[in-house]
Amino acid sequence: MDKRSLGILLGAAAMLATSGLTWADTSSSAGYAAAPAPAPAMSTENAPPLMYGLDQVKTGDSSVGQNLQSAGIEIGGYGDLGYTKDLGNSNPIPGRTFTSEAHNNLTLNAIDLYIAKTINLCGKQIHQQGVILGGKIDMLYGYNGDFIHSNGLNFYHSNNSNIQTYPLYQFDLQQLYVDAGFALGNNAAMLLRFGKFDSPMGYERINPTKNAFYSHSFAFGNLTPYTQTGLLAKVVIGQDVSFWAGVTRGWNQTFRDNNTGVDGLVGIGLKPNSQLNAKVNISFGPQDNGTNNPNRLVVEPILTYVPPILNNALSLTSDTVFYYDGAGNTVNGQNNGAFDEALYQTYRYNRFISYNFREEYAYFGTGVVEGLGNQGSDVGADFDQFAETTNALNLGELTVGISLTPFPDSPVLRTLVIRPELREDLADHALLSGGKHYQTTFGVDAVYSF
Repeated sequence: MDKRSLGILLGAAAMLATSGLTWADTSSSAGYAAAPAPAPAMSTENAPPLMYGLDQVKTGDSSVGQNLQSAGIEIGGYGDLGYTKDLGNSNPIPGRTFTSEAHNNLTLNAIDLYIAKTINLCGKQIHQQGVILGGKIDMLYGYNGDFIHSNGLNFYHSNNSNIQTYPLYQFDLQQLYVDAGFALGNNAAMLLRFGKFDSPMGYERINPTKNAFYSHSFAFGNLTPYTQTGLLAKVVIGQDVSFWAGVTRGWNQTFRDNNTGVDGLVGIGLKPNSQLNAKVNISFGPQDNGTNNPNRLVVEPILTYVPPILNNALSLTSDTVFYYDGAGNTVNGQNNGAFDEALYQTYRYNRFISYNFREEYAYFGTGVVEGLGNQGSDVGADFDQFAETTNALNLGELTVGISLTPFPDSPVLRTLVIRPELREDLADHALLSGGKHYQTTFGVDAVYSF
């Protein structure tokens, strides 16, 4: 698929998503089984706050929330407000993604709103209907918007390098895609996704409700992409095995591209039992500005284990990233490899509090260091001070945090989570806070899902 064709198809996807067809019920099509009975009454105990509120808006014998649920449509989002203090008073904070410019400032990180029809590949409906259409529109506004713009959807900058900080708060069309789900026999199903979507790469996500910590790892945004635009296929066999593969315009590229090539994405997920969840992501293809050679290869195994102790309240995760730009070769005599290992431990003490720990080691080769801070060459955190060195870089960090859920029984406030954390960063070059080999930061944010 060439770039022009991909751009035309994406435009068609956008029109499809904004029409009623994206969310249409396909049960009336010839050859499909009759649609299942209307969805039961919405559980006010489990409904997201916005859907819970819409359920209170009555329409005859039903409600707005019930009508949306019957159509399989969900409206929701989140808000994230945070504060970071560098004890060395450095501004910006070197090596941080999203919170780099947030030193000693209360920051509206993001307000996110989405409309989605999600396809459950493991549910009965897809086998009853044969084919289901769905999709998602996801818009973000806030401080984080400046960091995640994709090329061609960057309304604030003249190119794909996100280096401007004005305005402080920016809009971003984070996701816009259409889905089609197909039944494959009695125990398997396939999902086709086309458009702009959050990358499957990376353990940490743009959405803060998916993360244990306010701050992010060194790998996030530097060794894995934020979003990708193209076609992604996923096959699920039962609830234990899944495969995915796709072709996209590249890391953080949408209506414009920084080269003329496309990249590939493959992966496998295994869940042999309730304690173990493993997956491997692989990304390959040209990512550098203005050239299709060399190619970038990233292999990322992620392993999560819930040991059968402490009432299954302890979760252990390993996220490993092997990164080569040029498949391990050197360019201009430089080492273009990188490696990152991040370990996560979460202990859910009770409904009100969880304890979180993260330990990370990162190595950036010389060629990778020179690209840091330049999103087109290496994906974009605020590593500009690191990029001033021509040496390879070794980094480490230890983060200790708490997740507080103060109102777990409230139908409106039960999704409010407050996350204080203390973080210590280390580097083998004096590039951290105040020209030191270390920096200590305190951060806290409040995340509310609605």
